Amino acid sequence: MERLLEASKELSAKVDSNESATTELLRQTESLQEELKSMRQYRESLEIMNGQKETRVHLPQIELGYIRQLQQDNGDLRTLLEEHQATLQMIMSKYRQQVGGFLSTDKSALIEDNHMSKELQQRTDQVYHMAAVMYQAAKAEDNTVEGLTETIARLEYENKTLRDLIAQPLTINKPENSDSVNVNVNQ
Repeated sequence: MERLLEASKELSAKVDSNESATTELLRQTESLQEELKSMRQYRESLEIMNGQKETRVHLPQIELGYIRQLQQDNGDLRTLLEEHQATLQMIMSKYRQQVGGFLSTDKSALIEDNHMSKELQQRTDQVYHMAAVMYQAAKAEDNTVEGLTETIARLEYENKTLRDLIAQPLTINKPENSDSVNVNVNQ
């Protein structure tokens, strides 16, 4: 009986030690599962960063709408500039025709009569006045064209920059011993 008692105590001690060993193995298994999960997430992050997956982080729809609006405005400005330049060319050609017509008029025929002389003086004054007005208009137009050209250049630069931003994927950096994720845009 004593042997049986001793054998049962030994068995009980072995069961207890096996139970604690089993508990320890369960803890180690859970720890390994967590490490495996972290490794999988890290591998997926690396695949995304290396471009092995076709997963991209897209800009919000609001920014895309804003970019489309800028492109539309850019097109409208270009159209307006072309119309403005065509109108200016037409005005300048009409002006040249009128000035050429006034200059080609035979001055001697107009001077024959005193009345003709006054009319010639008035027309000459009108020509000078029109020339001054057209000079000022041409000067103002040159300033306007330069301003529009600068605006178009600035809008094209902004448009290019926005396209570059859209074309570049976001990169995700995850430190090895941290649960936080840092997101950087490649430039």
